[in-house]
Amino acid sequence: LDQLQKTIHQLRKDYSTEKQKIFVNNSKTTNSLLYTKLSEFLDINLGPFRCDFCKMLIKTSDQYKIHKSGHDGTLPFICTLCGKGFQMPGNLTVHIRRHKRDFPYACDMCDKNFATATEMAIHKRKHTGERPYICDLCGKSFKTWSFFDIHRRIHVQDSTFHCPICDKNFYEKNRFTNHMNIHLNIRNHKCNACNKSFTTIGNLKKHKELHLPVKKYKCEFCTKRFAQFASLRWHKRKAHLRLEDIMEQ
Repeated sequence: LDQLQKTIHQLRKDYSTEKQKIFVNNSKTTNSLLYTKLSEFLDINLGPFRCDFCKMLIKTSDQYKIHKSGHDGTLPFICTLCGKGFQMPGNLTVHIRRHKRDFPYACDMCDKNFATATEMAIHKRKHTGERPYICDLCGKSFKTWSFFDIHRRIHVQDSTFHCPICDKNFYEKNRFTNHMNIHLNIRNHKCNACNKSFTTIGNLKKHKELHLPVKKYKCEFCTKRFAQFASLRWHKRKAHLRLEDIMEQ
């Protein structure tokens, strides 16, 4: 086994050296037979790789995929469980952790666990009250850079996403995506209880309340329960309008 591993390692090294020479010299060398045989199964996985767009030579397969995605916008690292694509292999690793419920980073102040150290650090700010990102225009502070960045761009009206159908502007990708789904009637958020589909994740969450074993919303006047908040609000207006006015006074 030891000798086999050394032989394979040497073959890969020789192939990579031969491939490098071919790219540099633009012609096959005297070892072209070795290159031809090995290329049948090594070529797509072993560097170097030449970029079709800028002709740059890149050492490893992952580096080549990342580099190429910068040219054509593709997402080369694909999750085998759900088909979602990522530009960086590290993002795919974290994504798969979420699928498998593998959360290696534990908060030392409560019992919550997280997929990344960054997520844990942001979570701990809930315990400490730390809000490190402060708006220089209004003084409002934020726990995360992403919320601070959105807030800052709203101040200066620097919207990132623009609807080509109704000219509405958006500062967050998720809100823009949901908006376009409504325009195009794309229903890719499916309820796993009844298979009904919705254009936004928010509408799906509201619908899922109908399937809860215990109705979530309780009327404080008659203790009647409702699956959705809108139903509770309608009930209170119809059945307890005067009681609600008295309590507000």
